[in-house]
Amino acid sequence: MDALLRTSGVETAFLQARLAHQRAQRKRPMTPREAHRVLRRTRQLFRCHLLRTHYQLSVRRVSLLLVDQALWRAFCDLTEAQTPSKSTLDRFAHALPEATLRPCVDQLTQAAATPATAETLSLAQPLLLDVAWFDTTCVPANIHYPVDWLLLRDAAIALAQALACGRRHGLAVPDPRPAQRAMNHYCMTMAHVSRRPRDAAAARKPVVRAMNRLVRDLREQAEQALALLAAPPATWTLPPGRTTQIADRLRHVLTLLPRVLQQAHTRLLAEQPVDNADKLLSLAEPTAQVIHRGKTGQAAEFGHLLYLVEQVNGVILDWAFCETPVPDHVLVARRLPGLRATYPDQIHTAVTDRGCSSPAVRQYLRAHGMRDDTAPRGAKALAARQADPTFRQHQCRRAQTEGRIGILKNVFLGRPLRAKGFDYRALQVTWAIFTHNLWVLARLPTATDQQLAA
Repeated sequence: MDALLRTSGVETAFLQARLAHQRAQRKRPMTPREAHRVLRRTRQLFRCHLLRTHYQLSVRRVSLLLVDQALWRAFCDLTEAQTPSKSTLDRFAHALPEATLRPCVDQLTQAAATPATAETLSLAQPLLLDVAWFDTTCVPANIHYPVDWLLLRDAAIALAQALACGRRHGLAVPDPRPAQRAMNHYCMTMAHVSRRPRDAAAARKPVVRAMNRLVRDLREQAEQALALLAAPPATWTLPPGRTTQIADRLRHVLTLLPRVLQQAHTRLLAEQPVDNADKLLSLAEPTAQVIHRGKTGQAAEFGHLLYLVEQVNGVILDWAFCETPVPDHVLVARRLPGLRATYPDQIHTAVTDRGCSSPAVRQYLRAHGMRDDTAPRGAKALAARQADPTFRQHQCRRAQTEGRIGILKNVFLGRPLRAKGFDYRALQVTWAIFTHNLWVLARLPTATDQQLAA
């Protein structure tokens, strides 16, 4: 991996992008000495984050292990005195937008696929990009199972905890602990009521109404607290930064609270359905969506859709992390032009499952002279295509794409992906794909391996 980073030019491209980003953030020009210091520190943190993503470690654990592991320090070009703190590692993880890192991933793949640069990378042969396998999956959100009355509990507890924090430091608000105890009592009552299948729906409604009244009382207290935080009293003991944090916690819940109350009223009191696109699944991850994939034992998943394209060795060529659910065949049709633009005249065959196949996809492949090995949706059409040995071979190989998805999700992303907010989750997905591709390329046979085998 160290040799790939040095010889492919990917690390240099990332450092230049980071330097340009730093210069744009500064109000005065950067001196050459400052630029050199930024480049050196960025290179160290870049490699530290690769280690963190590869081994799925927390920033605290990475900071501790860098002190102990001499090999890790050599990879990151660090001394014991230069070991970055956990806060420094965490800030670097949020430093660049996802659009800045994506070209580095494409550059690494192009370098490995070009014969001249593949020889420089010491690969035994260039990557083969003639066949591409398409698939989608769901990256689950780090949330509990979404239940409407549990959203009321989450909102009440979040408001009560923020109010209690302000009260401890001199904010004149009522004590929220009785409200927390009352909400816990309502939750236990709701759990017992739900075990009565005959009259559960009718028995839940008085408890839900009591929860609504409690949440509305806490909302009034939170609004009063925000007015006080705008001009903190003289007895206030927290600095402005912490004051802003408490205010942000209150505003976040208050912004989502109308949706929580409306959803609980519609589904639990009015007993009417709510469209999946309009559902709020979690206060912590408000962008999480219901993904219907029809898997055995899990018909619906909760998170975000991830689209992947891989080549025969397992290197991921293209990906998309979707904020809103999109049908698989629509997503493939949207991404095909961008894939051909990134790898012009290199991909000649597209292989998909039945869910990714559509007339629009087949028409695009025919128009651009690409072989269409997408699985037809109709049973008779699929049986007819099975007579083609190349189609059968490509569809059998497609089973390995499921294994590639499992490696990416379980090893490089973690289950669940511990990143909050859609933008940060998309950035972490790109880091995981970059690290995964480095790992795959580092495991490929090299020219030296072939000479020793001969």
